[in-house]
Amino acid sequence: MSKRKRLVALAKPSVLLLAANDSTDSSSDEDDTQVYTAMFTELFTVPAKIPKVTSYVDTTVRQYSESEFRRNFRLPRKACYELVSKFEGSNFYPSSRNHGGSPAKTAEEHLLSFLW
Repeated sequence: MSKRKRLVALAKPSVLLLAANDSTDSSSDEDDTQVYTAMFTELFTVPAKIPKVTSYVDTTVRQYSESEFRRNFRLPRKACYELVSKFEGSNFYPSSRNHGGSPAKTAEEHLLSFLW
């Protein structure tokens, strides 16, 4: 990027400054406060928690019939679980169980999500 383009990019005002410059001299402090409050809320609110399915493999996948399992994973159940046991014993399966606070995935979960 050229020096001129970088300077032009740095000279652009932020969204908050643009909103402040758009207000007219006749607007009251209350109007400014409402604008800033709305913008602050939009920019810095914590996102809503997204609901997640828990224990899907335990509660749902293991209940699949053989035909359902094959339709979803494109392998017979027996072949899939042979791959799970091979993956679990391989060097590719993460040996570290420390994942920074989130629970570690099992070899079964890794392989099923790969096949899905």
